[in-house]
Amino acid sequence: MTELRTVKVYSSETSDVRTETFELQNISYVIDASSGVATVQLDLPKKLNPLLHGTIWEMHLVLEHLALEPSVRVVVWTGKGRAFCAGADFNLPPSTTVPEHVQKAYIARGIGRELTDFACKRLVLHFWDFPKPIITAVNGLAVGGGANLALVCPDMAIAGESARFLFPFTKLGIVPEFGSSLLFPIIMGMARAKQALLTNEWISATQAEQMGLVNSVVPDADLLATAHRAACKLAAFSPRALRESKALMHGPWRQQLSQQLDRENKVFLEMVNSEEFKRNLRAAAAKK
Repeated sequence: MTELRTVKVYSSETSDVRTETFELQNISYVIDASSGVATVQLDLPKKLNPLLHGTIWEMHLVLEHLALEPSVRVVVWTGKGRAFCAGADFNLPPSTTVPEHVQKAYIARGIGRELTDFACKRLVLHFWDFPKPIITAVNGLAVGGGANLALVCPDMAIAGESARFLFPFTKLGIVPEFGSSLLFPIIMGMARAKQALLTNEWISATQAEQMGLVNSVVPDADLLATAHRAACKLAAFSPRALRESKALMHGPWRQQLSQQLDRENKVFLEMVNSEEFKRNLRAAAAKK
């Protein structure tokens, strides 16, 4: 299968016809038309696939592209190299190669990254509302927002045995994002959610499975094949049944999730501009 880096994009705030194509810089994907499974890779392996402003924009474009691609029925999401996603890099200024007129076209549809959206509200809701099942295949490190991307956004998560998760929010002097402050207590109970989000302790793949954060743990060498088999199984079922079942399960929580993401953004924005956060960020950078 050919690795793809081009997606169709909206170029107008009013037209629903995607008239342009965009060349992805930070993400690649393949489509197995015979099975209906698309596999998406965060594709900055030398940098451990950081959660950059440009990457978040590209995730929006890929999600919209695959949602409208009739040959795709299920999506597998993973990271290239030895990390799933290393999380945000607050030391880099936000930048993206997505043209400004394309950004405006997506923002008008409630899609896309605004610079003050530290909780990634629009991205989380884009994943939440995605009409097809998404399975994450978590390889290696998943840190901060990268860990939330692996665990909060998909419908199912499969981890390689070497996968490790870290939520370093309190150490940095900030708060959880991606809606994890709401969804983690729902997924695994309040006590375990606090253990994960407050203690800055690494969580192994096995621990994540015990906590209910991932569906299964498999040998690293079998990770993508296992995720692909699970996706093929889902792809054989009725697309409408899958779509409506997801909507029914998400429906009761959708408004609460949206409101909690607003709360996360409000507090995060206050704290990310604090001297404490800047001091902690410098200390973390000095240790690298």
